[in-house]
Amino acid sequence: MTTRPLILDTTFVLPLFGIDVDLSKGYSPLLIHLWKKGIPGFRLILPTSCLVEVYYKLNKEFKRKQDKSVLDRYSVALPTVVTSKVVNLFDPISNHECAEAAAAIRNAGHPDVLDCFIAATAITLKGSFLTEDGDLKALLKKESLLPSNDMLGWKEIQKIIEQLPEGK
Repeated sequence: MTTRPLILDTTFVLPLFGIDVDLSKGYSPLLIHLWKKGIPGFRLILPTSCLVEVYYKLNKEFKRKQDKSVLDRYSVALPTVVTSKVVNLFDPISNHECAEAAAAIRNAGHPDVLDCFIAATAITLKGSFLTEDGDLKALLKKESLLPSNDMLGWKEIQKIIEQLPEGK
């Protein structure tokens, strides 16, 4: 079976680091399924720039709570991500083609540089992009940087996972 790259936005790694995200009823078990078993037909890719974004979010929480254990969550959860047999890491920051695509996204007006590199991964790898960022999706569509059918939201992935036979 041919597998298509599915690039995950940061939203889909945050819970591993103890950052709450709830996109739907049953989100947590389905996200666990995604990380343990993957999604048939897709090769899951996590841009390493997502990890930088995770650390920024943890640092923001650390500043608010002044709790040193918040930052410790990064080093505790990181091995799960790095050793995953299902989700593959990709470094867009050191990839020339990604750098060009990220610049095009930034030049088109998207303000978040890390998101630019995450979306650029989908463009470079000619994959689908799983994100909940409506503004980024709209910009990518408007600028014809990524076809609409290559941009997925959690609801589409949820349907795929829920339709799988038990145990798949």
